[in-house]
Formats: sequence, C-alpha cells, structure tokens
Amino acid sequence: MEMQEFRRNRKLYGRELTAAVTLLEGGINVILFGGDREHIGAVSIADEEGELCVRDVTFPGHKETGIAHSWAESLCRQTGLPAVVEVGIHYDDISKERIAEILKVTEEMLTEVLREVEHEKKHWK
Repeated sequence: MEMQEFRRNRKLYGRELTAAVTLLEGGINVILFGGDREHIGAVSIADEEGELCVRDVTFPGHKETGIAHSWAESLCRQTGLPAVVEVGIHYDDISKERIAEILKVTEEMLTEVLREVEHEKKHWK
C-alpha cells in the first residue's frame, strides 16, 4: 500500500479545525489542531498487541487528552493498526458551553475520518 493522506476541516467560532491524516502500511497518524493557537497539547498511541492498549502523554497545562485518546482508540479498533494522534486546539477565553461544542465537532470529524479510513482500507493490499 502506498501512503495515503487526507484532511478534514471544520470552521468553529471563526477559526479552522483541521484533522491531517496519514495512512501508512503499518499505522495511522493524525494531527488534529486549530482554534486561536495551533500546538500539540496531548498525544495518544494505541496498539492491539494482544488487547487494545492506549498510552497518553499530556503536556503541562493542556486538556486535549480525552480527544486524543478517543481518536487513537477508535482508529486502532477499526483498523487493527497502531494509531498515533496528536491534538492541539486552543480558543482564547473559552466557556464550558463552547468546550462542549468543540468536543461535539471533533467527534463528528472522527466519524468522517473513520468513514474515509474504511473507504481507503478497501484498497489496501
């Protein structure tokens, strides 16, 4: 299989959220970023050697671990391949209601990415 790359974008609160996905023969890498300041706040790694295992790293002061964990776990479960997901989303002066909307939008983006991965997987040899 040749490496495949695609992106999914969503506009939220006047800023872009982007999921940049790379499909490799031996794994999946995602960088999910956006808002007012793009960065890396958390990284999750999932693999299925025996049973599914997800490991998380959160940089000090960041709160994206739940998103990274969910994405890595879902991608690994669906494909059986290792998944590495890096997340960095920041909006200035964010409220709890807006955080809930960010979580909802990133889950919708995950659904789209899973669909695309499943489509691409049909062409893997």
